[in-house]
Amino acid sequence: MNETSTAQTVSLRYRFGEIPLFSVRWPGQVYSSFSAQTPDEHELGNRLNALDPEVQCLFWVACPIDRAQPRWTIREHVLCYVRQQYDRFYVNLQSSFDDYLDHFSAKSRQTVRRKIRKLEEHSGSTVDRREYRTPSEIESFIPIAAELSRKTYQHQLLQLGFCDGVEMRRSLLRQAEQGTLRTYLLFVRNQPVAFMICPIQDDVVVYSQVGYDPAYSEWSPGTVLQYHVLERLFAEGKYRIFDFGNGQGPHKEFFATASIRCADIYLFRNSFRNRLLVRLHALCDGFSENVGKFLNRLGIKETVKKLLRRTSAKWLHQ
Repeated sequence: MNETSTAQTVSLRYRFGEIPLFSVRWPGQVYSSFSAQTPDEHELGNRLNALDPEVQCLFWVACPIDRAQPRWTIREHVLCYVRQQYDRFYVNLQSSFDDYLDHFSAKSRQTVRRKIRKLEEHSGSTVDRREYRTPSEIESFIPIAAELSRKTYQHQLLQLGFCDGVEMRRSLLRQAEQGTLRTYLLFVRNQPVAFMICPIQDDVVVYSQVGYDPAYSEWSPGTVLQYHVLERLFAEGKYRIFDFGNGQGPHKEFFATASIRCADIYLFRNSFRNRLLVRLHALCDGFSENVGKFLNRLGIKETVKKLLRRTSAKWLHQ
């Protein structure tokens, strides 16, 4: 199993749909892994109980599961909260890029090539794709990616996205020094339009942070950059898996060759405060999910989502 853990603050963000309300933080331990192995149901609780009492939460990102999990349960004095359950998509890199392309239908291959050609025609020349991996290269990459991220709705509306703060800079430079980082930029007419950050865990390359200039959304810069990144990784021939990380999306499903079922699991010490906060978060999530399903049945979910993003972005700039 490829597994890493770090001591860091764990947070839950409370929101109504895509509108942020507030967030709560706990001192915690974060685990991440890429494995088809499902841990014993008591294993995670035992890990939390073995930690210092000041650690209030253990968060396992993309924990493999072999069956549907209840939203929240109490096990052996530990409150288990399953934030989301999803298919974790990945690409098997242990072949050639041509073999990888063969897994697409003829129509899908044509769609990707058309998007690449459309962006190249818009740029007036071949699109410039650049890789950054050394510490000096990462120093150049960070401000460009941060500026791109600030243009996205994730940053403007949800306060998410890539941040060039001191801790993030140190982390990226440390990974670059260790040779466990790949970052990429896509340029059109010498202007950066998309970025991708991919840390490396053993032989797994992780799709971590991405963003693109919304002014170029018509030309699918994220798709073009993704194609280039995979082409480079297949050519490099050093890695086993390109892991699309937690969460689902049509982009991930389209490029993936397989998936495993996973869940994001929070384990809290069973206090009254933690039970209250977890229940409140589950209620917020559940309400937003039901509203989304209702709008989807009406056929207006995407329209409402885009309207909220545009309205919120304009409001934030006033």
